[in-house]
Amino acid sequence: MSRDPDLTQYSADDHRVEWAKLDFRDRRRIMKAVNRAQALDDPGEARIAVGAARGQQRFWRWSWLIGVPIGLLQYRQGTEAMLVNLSVALIILGGMSLLFRRRARKAEQLNLEVWASAKGGAGHVPDGEAGSRPETTRPHYDEWKPNPNTSKAKQKRRKKRR
Repeated sequence: MSRDPDLTQYSADDHRVEWAKLDFRDRRRIMKAVNRAQALDDPGEARIAVGAARGQQRFWRWSWLIGVPIGLLQYRQGTEAMLVNLSVALIILGGMSLLFRRRARKAEQLNLEVWASAKGGAGHVPDGEAGSRPETTRPHYDEWKPNPNTSKAKQKRRKKRR
């Protein structure tokens, strides 16, 4: 699928704002779909999944480099052991990075298709409809009520952010 310019205008800041509005279950469901390279049915959630997939791609692009310090920290065991640990860490983390980055890329493409098809197939997303969600899913963020199980300090911080 070619990336339409209107769909790629979804910035990281837009994603953070919409991500913050979601509750834990919705976030978890979206991340599971991204990690499994699956598309979501709701176009509003598909848009958020696009942002999550892009974040996953950025993370997995460089995560294999964690293997370098892991291997180098083994220098006291000797040069040969250090090189073996370094190569094993790089191979394992490199394979994981490759796998999860491919999954995130596929999830991004699938969710872009869902998002584009909901907007008439042309890929154009008008400003007012960009992140619209059905009103039956959950209350609007402004109608948020504090959870009695959270600390008072956390509730105050949340109020200040609004």
